[in-house]
Amino acid sequence: MAQVFEKRGGPYTKSEKINRQNEVYRLHFELGYSAVRISQMMKVNRNTINDDIHHWYNALAKEWNGYNIDTWFMKQVRRLESQRSRLFQELEKTTETTVRLSIEKLILDIDTRIANFIAKSINTKEFVKREGLFWVNKWAKDKKMDLQLVDANSIWYTSKKTAAKIEKLLEEDENEIRGKV
Repeated sequence: MAQVFEKRGGPYTKSEKINRQNEVYRLHFELGYSAVRISQMMKVNRNTINDDIHHWYNALAKEWNGYNIDTWFMKQVRRLESQRSRLFQELEKTTETTVRLSIEKLILDIDTRIANFIAKSINTKEFVKREGLFWVNKWAKDKKMDLQLVDANSIWYTSKKTAAKIEKLLEEDENEIRGKV
């Protein structure tokens, strides 16, 4: 008598693979599950799940190539604000307490998403700026160039004495530029 085992891995038919990859996309990108958790949930080898996630990152990278991130960011915020407005309209129409609480929870969730979205973009921008300054200054130092980029926010991270020196140098540069004009 032959034993029947549960399938744990490939080879997969093309439709099975597409269905699996779509489910991995949903679980990972939309619901935030890790590859290990998805592997357990779907009863699929973790390496297969990792390959699927890698596939989606590559597909998304190709899609984003040349895409204007600012436009995308504003589009997402507008979409969330539009949902928020519709929820407020529904909140005004209903008097049932449980429905009102559910709608208020959804509004809070949207507000939190918008705040997190903005905070992440600010943190990312600051990180990129710091890294850029570091590598440009390192390159200039390696080339023995008399150049150092200073971020305008750097003044806040210096002592009062250093900040005063910077202010004085900026005034001198401004006066020198005015004298040439």
